[in-house]
Amino acid sequence: MPVVRFPMQPYPTSWYRVADSTDLVHGQIRRMHYFGRDLIAYRTLAGEVRVADAHCPHLGADLGPGRIEGDEVVCPFHGWRFDATGSCVEIPYAKKIPGEAKLRSYQVAEFDGVVAVYYDELERNPDWSVPPMTGGEDERQWTPFARKVWQIRTHVQDIVENGPDVAHQVVVHNAVDIPEMEYEIDGVTIAGTMIGKYDFPGGPAGGVRVVGHFSNIGLGITNIRLTDHLDGVEISRQLQLCRTPIDGILVEASIAQRTKSLGDIGMADAMNEKIVQATWEDFEKDIPIWENKIYRSLPSRTEFNRGEKPAVLCQGEGAIVKFRNWSRQFYTDAECGV
Repeated sequence: MPVVRFPMQPYPTSWYRVADSTDLVHGQIRRMHYFGRDLIAYRTLAGEVRVADAHCPHLGADLGPGRIEGDEVVCPFHGWRFDATGSCVEIPYAKKIPGEAKLRSYQVAEFDGVVAVYYDELERNPDWSVPPMTGGEDERQWTPFARKVWQIRTHVQDIVENGPDVAHQVVVHNAVDIPEMEYEIDGVTIAGTMIGKYDFPGGPAGGVRVVGHFSNIGLGITNIRLTDHLDGVEISRQLQLCRTPIDGILVEASIAQRTKSLGDIGMADAMNEKIVQATWEDFEKDIPIWENKIYRSLPSRTEFNRGEKPAVLCQGEGAIVKFRNWSRQFYTDAECGV
């Protein structure tokens, strides 16, 4: 019997990053592929971002090679026009517009230089949002965000579960001991603190003490504020981890990071370049594990594990159970192996 890697649907409900704000300018259509769907994105005259399915409801033409006129998308095949809500507003050769002539459009939010869409397989509207990570600070004291993007053969659930799986920090990420973690659940958010010591290459003997305040908002976005305590100096960092399903096989993961200046922004830029490189290399240690593991359900969800044995957990791993129980709210399929 073939192994089923993931006993849950590939596209859980959440807000997901699909572009950076700088990727979109008025007058241009950006072609994308997420959630197993071809999508288009563009800016209106007012500067708002719109995201919709990429294929015309008429005969299925790809709207990516089309054009923007005002706030309307014009199909390159027959000239059908769609407004910012996805509704067809003009057919050049017909007086009556069919009621079904409408693109599926998606709720969009812009924050922290990110364009995010709300994806729900039942097409429900969101009743929650993602709070921005930035704001309230003197932006002149921070370096610009540096971002790197990966395509990984895994599921968003596996990536986000790295948080409560503190034991792997010692084996994979050079933690001196298993970090301490406390968190609280509030609806669609898990927020808390993780404190540990890490043996960084070239770092002091005994490791660097790292205090992290994290917030998982749904399964798509995690905001983290880190403070590295190094030889009496505190280095403040902000990270945003985004995970977006591309299809049933690949996930697009990205990390954006910036560092607070200690008084010399030029020095901060140089320091941030080294820190982000180390962060990306550390993240990449997980990738071969994610790409080759299977997902084992909790014993309580064995009936949905599609023939595979459940996970065998040990003392001190209760955070994984609580995290999975929280995660289940984002899956519309009742037969969910999370």
